[in-house]
Amino acid sequence: DFVLLYSNKTIQDRAFSKEFLKMEQETNDNGGACEIKFVETLTREPEGNSWNGLRGRINKEMFATQVPDASERLHYICGVPDMVKGLAATLAELGVDKKRVKKEEFTGLH
Repeated sequence: DFVLLYSNKTIQDRAFSKEFLKMEQETNDNGGACEIKFVETLTREPEGNSWNGLRGRINKEMFATQVPDASERLHYICGVPDMVKGLAATLAELGVDKKRVKKEEFTGLH
């Protein structure tokens, strides 16, 4: 199985969310060989709108609730350099061996 923690600033910034949700539903409903868990969070979405999902940056608490076996998993971090570095540090704090963390920085994103 795998867990995708997916963070965006606002609802308008979400790319591929519908596709990820569809993949999660289809895979899990059809008894696929790999279970998918899609967890989405928004960091700058104003309160009081239609968003009912998680809010805030991906952090230790989110890993603890969404990926309780984080230290046993392989992690792929993709995003802007500061986010990648921050999440790599968070995983280290959770006891994840750095050999289990793969990183890709997208320098053109803001």
